[in-house]
Amino acid sequence: MIEYDLDKNILEKNVSKEKINLCLGFFDGLHVGHKFLIQQAKSPKAKLAVLTFDGSLKQITKRRKEGLITTVDDRRECLTDLNVDFLYVINFTYEVMQMSPVDFIQKYLKALNINQIYVGEDFRFGRKAKGDINLLKQYFDVQVVNYILDNGKKISTSTIIKYIVDGEIMRANRLLGRDYFIKGQVVHGFKVGTTQTGFPTANIAMIDDYVVPQNGVYATRIEIDGKTYASMTNVGVHPTINKLKSPIIETNIFDCYSDIYGKKVKLFFVKYIRHEKKFKSIDQLKKQLIDDRENIRQALD
Repeated sequence: MIEYDLDKNILEKNVSKEKINLCLGFFDGLHVGHKFLIQQAKSPKAKLAVLTFDGSLKQITKRRKEGLITTVDDRRECLTDLNVDFLYVINFTYEVMQMSPVDFIQKYLKALNINQIYVGEDFRFGRKAKGDINLLKQYFDVQVVNYILDNGKKISTSTIIKYIVDGEIMRANRLLGRDYFIKGQVVHGFKVGTTQTGFPTANIAMIDDYVVPQNGVYATRIEIDGKTYASMTNVGVHPTINKLKSPIIETNIFDCYSDIYGKKVKLFFVKYIRHEKKFKSIDQLKKQLIDDRENIRQALD
């Protein structure tokens, strides 16, 4: 897949050499609805292209509390798997947010050698979302793709985010068509697992503004240096020992005995096991962790 920073490459006049079928959208999550739209754009007559944005409305307006389901880097990986030929990225700045729909078309879309544009049925763009499909049709051949429905409702990023923050991770994963993951770096923690419970954990610091799942214990898989391990993850403040003010992500990795401090990892959330709770003693906590590990091994088999 060839990727272009559209702002830079427009100046180089380097993005209009091949006919493309262009999928327009933010594509946070690349859920099953997004994937369906992209599949519809595949054609022997043109290359397959996706236009997305680096950044979010949250980062500019600070209105939304939750983060992203996917970063641009994550989307790049998923789109490569979908055999997308070209990825165009626009840095989502305040200036871009305030751009009129016509100006957006003239600056960005006209620079591309577009065969057809593919959008969802309620696609909007430009300042205050004033641009719509009818405006696009004045400039391009536009194909409108009907949304895939889930129980009669449109599959949306906001719904998936709600499922993640509510701990309904399996429902989120079903709409994503994959296990939700975050990327992070293993950092030093309080050594509580090693010294007190017998369940050593990797303290994972997120490397981007991901949506954080609800506090609790999860069946997870963790990818380290290209190898994937079963794991048990707690999101929360570990209230039984040294309660924290803010939640952290701690993962007990099964059958991995190497030093992973400083490593970049990818953590997949598979199933919500139980809520986080305060135990009366360390022994009660240990017993619960043993039960959790067995439940998680069964869930991941």
